[in-house]
Amino acid sequence: SGSNNNQERIGIASIYSLEPSNQLATRQTVQVAVAGGVVRKFTDAEWIDITNSTNIGSPPLDKSVPVIFSASLGGKLFFADGRDIKYYDPNDPQPHGSLKTWALDDGTLPVSTRDGVTGEMRPRLIEEWRGRIVMSGLSTDPQEWYMSKVGDAFDWEQAPTVLTETTATSGTNAPAGKMPDIITGMIPISDDVLVFGGDHTIWMLSGDPMQGGRWDLMTDTIGMAWGRAWCRDNGQGFYMMGSKGGVYYGAIGQGVKKVSAGLIDERLSDIDLSAHLVRFLWNEKEQGVHIFITPREVLLNSGGWISLRIKTITPRLF
Repeated sequence: SGSNNNQERIGIASIYSLEPSNQLATRQTVQVAVAGGVVRKFTDAEWIDITNSTNIGSPPLDKSVPVIFSASLGGKLFFADGRDIKYYDPNDPQPHGSLKTWALDDGTLPVSTRDGVTGEMRPRLIEEWRGRIVMSGLSTDPQEWYMSKVGDAFDWEQAPTVLTETTATSGTNAPAGKMPDIITGMIPISDDVLVFGGDHTIWMLSGDPMQGGRWDLMTDTIGMAWGRAWCRDNGQGFYMMGSKGGVYYGAIGQGVKKVSAGLIDERLSDIDLSAHLVRFLWNEKEQGVHIFITPREVLLNSGGWISLRIKTITPRLF
């Protein structure tokens, strides 16, 4: 297991929920990682194998993709690898939980097929917003987005007998419609705003789509790199990698502006975003942004650090 962790890229996620076995605890934190399509739990001291439910597949997730995103809702972690429908339940069975098939109570999960591609295709992008699981990234419909029912990742019924403000929805069925651009990433900014990065624009969905939410343009001069090439700051702003390189800052009511001019543009201009994965991480203590740049085919990470106070960058290798 140790050798696998060195040979495969590892995606890490945390789940926050109430600790059922401790009445005094306010919450528990469970950390899991995905490498080679296998999900494992870990602590500071050890890696822990988790149980896979019956007929889950081996490995349970697609090991061929360079990155697998996940989102947490209701104390469970839901995965989007473009092929599989799986989630991790940290409390069933105790003590380490299990990986399960994401079987729904109502509706159907987003899916499509394409000539020349074997099997079903599913979204690659996933986030949690307003108590909904939000998905996007179907190659056959790149402007479409999908949302579960509020508070229920197992209800995707968009046409129930009675429509309510909590009903599952999508760009096809919501009055706001599809994203006006190809979706490359989604940033949950606040309970009222979900920012959508596009190929050449940035939009925000203002308000829940089942409560009159609408599209508001933030910029039509730059898009966002694919995936989670972003991070939020300690307010309602965000930093992101632009679709043509460069680091940008956006905030509600302020639009999107470039902040890397004269700092790291020369270093970032040589990055092929189609061949690299980019991740941002906000550092509250140091008031800056970590930028992690990972070649999809080479097991070597490079990165940088932007200090927002002293306006410098320090390149680093990992």
